[in-house]
Amino acid sequence: MYSKSKTIPLRGSASALCNNLALNRIPEKNLTTHAVVHRSAVNLVTVSGPVTGEGQQNFHHRQVTCREAGQHTGSMVLQAKWCQLATRNLLVITSQKGVQIFEQDGAIMVFWHALGAAESVSGYSTFARGVAPVAGNLICVGTSSGNVLCFNIPPKGPNVTLTETMKGHSSAITDITSTGHTGDTVVTADDSGNIIVWKGPKFVEVTRISGSRNPACCVCLWKDTVIAAYSTGHIRLFGAETGNIHAEVCAHARWISSLDMLPESGLLISASEDSYARIWQLKKGYTTEVEHVHSECVTDIQLCGGKFTSPDGKAFAVTGYDTNEIIYYVQN
Repeated sequence: MYSKSKTIPLRGSASALCNNLALNRIPEKNLTTHAVVHRSAVNLVTVSGPVTGEGQQNFHHRQVTCREAGQHTGSMVLQAKWCQLATRNLLVITSQKGVQIFEQDGAIMVFWHALGAAESVSGYSTFARGVAPVAGNLICVGTSSGNVLCFNIPPKGPNVTLTETMKGHSSAITDITSTGHTGDTVVTADDSGNIIVWKGPKFVEVTRISGSRNPACCVCLWKDTVIAAYSTGHIRLFGAETGNIHAEVCAHARWISSLDMLPESGLLISASEDSYARIWQLKKGYTTEVEHVHSECVTDIQLCGGKFTSPDGKAFAVTGYDTNEIIYYVQN
């Protein structure tokens, strides 16, 4: 169904992190920017041309280093993600030191939030991980303490404020998803496999899904269904309002490192350390059904990111640990 297309070169290899591929599409300019984390830097590569990776393309590279003022060495980055808000699009980078927010091209830093004593856990390193836009002008960021920080973003300028801290997890946040800037539902997951569904604008916990000590490393939200991927290789679907499990899939042989969802078509992609990227078709009936559509093995590469690169699901891209390229696949 899919076949390998062109590869996009990176100026640094991909670190072994979950969700280590982010995309920012600018359709009106026919541009797509990819973000891949390598240690203390985020490698950005902008491609002009079709999002399928086919045809003649030009590449523009930029590197954003996560570094505090006065530091000579960078802080280890854990995630980079674009957040499309009602009035602006921002690049958010989380690290061991805190949260940095940039304009979408990564050229200008808008805001820097250092993690304080409230986010430290005895015997463990402090870090921020998990990013999602919500409710028009908010960005939620997870921390190693299990807290979720909510930042209010102005229509322009650097006057970002921390407006709320959501407390409900006792383990480090692994991933955050939401209904985007048009809704006020946020889903958070942690290292113990616990998942919480929150409702805004003043965020309250509405559903708690208990884990089994296996990290819920990635989460997606589709209609009224929470989709969670685990370190055991399982994908589980839960009702967002009830927390009841609707389906379970033994999807991969190893840790699942990435999930990406196309809400309109119901297509889901999962990427794993077992070298496989798999496409799933979700269907909503009396219960949510999951159908396996396609598998792609990237031989001898531990995958750490996977994203659909076109809204219709006709192309996707993956990244792999210690590889310096983004690999595209297109529909036959």
